[in-house]
Amino acid sequence: MRGTGTTKVVKIPAAVAAAICLVLAAVFASTTLSGSGSEGSRTACGNDWAATATGRPAALSSRQGRSFYVWRDASGWHLRVLGASRSAPLAGRVQADTRLRVVTASRAMRSRLKTSARSVSFRVSSAGQAALDVRSDCATRLSLRLSGSPRVYLGSSGKAPAPAFSLNRPAATGLGGRILLVSKCPVGGTSCPPAKPTEGTVRIATAPAEKGIPAHVVARVRSDANGSYHSNLSPGRYLLVVEKPGYPAQKASRATVEEGIVTLTDLLVDTGIR
Repeated sequence: MRGTGTTKVVKIPAAVAAAICLVLAAVFASTTLSGSGSEGSRTACGNDWAATATGRPAALSSRQGRSFYVWRDASGWHLRVLGASRSAPLAGRVQADTRLRVVTASRAMRSRLKTSARSVSFRVSSAGQAALDVRSDCATRLSLRLSGSPRVYLGSSGKAPAPAFSLNRPAATGLGGRILLVSKCPVGGTSCPPAKPTEGTVRIATAPAEKGIPAHVVARVRSDANGSYHSNLSPGRYLLVVEKPGYPAQKASRATVEEGIVTLTDLLVDTGIR
């Protein structure tokens, strides 16, 4: 028997129809937020970097001689280098824990720029201002190791505590770095033995503001197998000593900690070998 050709209409209760609409709306919103490279994706990563790094340094306008300027804003991270020369170049390395992408590099910066998936190294030897802008969406850590000048201006608030430091999300305050074994260069030798990472314990004490005031140990931190150590600390000045049995007693290193910044201090252990 042939069909009559009529179509049966199924009525959906109003409550069920409303529930379906809510599910579809949630799926659409989720897809929008997780879209690759979308503004929603960047917003979903959070914006809880330390306020210390935010805003263009005011000192950049007055061009303070040989110095670095670092800051972040909605478009990413920015680095400016002033005062480099052929005889006294300025160099550094920027490293993130996610993919690091170069957005802009001035001509002076591009000539000696080396990039990898998560780091950018540079060396500037020409006069004038060199510029580097990078992005690292959804990164939780950005570290900078700058050399050639102790003056590093960070954000609109002022100077960084040291030429090497790390910024974290969420913001962290403290000390970090590596323990390295070193030996003196041989007399008349053409090259020095390279420093090697080693395990050890870092004793951290307060640095007395005046003579006669005793230092107080605030932490003892054990490094990992690669010599890396980290300790959350309050802002202040500290003395760091590596405790490593079997090696000569080590001199204390000084470090300054500021709010929202992890100061990176590499600690050298003299092997005593000559």
